[in-house]
Amino acid sequence: MGMLPFCGKSPSDAPLPGTGSIKVSARIDTVQVDSMAVILDNVSRGLQPNGCVFSEIEAGNHQIAVSKHDHESPIDFASTPKLVTVKARETTDVALALTKLAPNFTLKNLNNQDVTLANYQGKVVLLVFFSHT
Repeated sequence: MGMLPFCGKSPSDAPLPGTGSIKVSARIDTVQVDSMAVILDNVSRGLQPNGCVFSEIEAGNHQIAVSKHDHESPIDFASTPKLVTVKARETTDVALALTKLAPNFTLKNLNNQDVTLANYQGKVVLLVFFSHT
């Protein structure tokens, strides 16, 4: 088995007491991505190789999400944030599925005001299209 890529600081011989590791991987459908942007506890950890390990993470609950920009098309991908529990002296595997993000658009609401999808980022949006005469 080869070395896993570490995100940031490589683990020391003896991890800090009360800390563990998180191994993060991501896929689109059944295809593993080569790299991903990682957000851990609402803090960007930058672009990381797929299958990287964050070491010396305080034991307890943490939120993690990943995203991927496709440079060959205007499509971006993102995962749903996941709550994970890190245990001291253990590595928690987190496999996240990336899905296509809807492209931004602007439409008129019933009051003839512009509504942009970007204004609702991070929220659940239900779109209902209808026609009236």
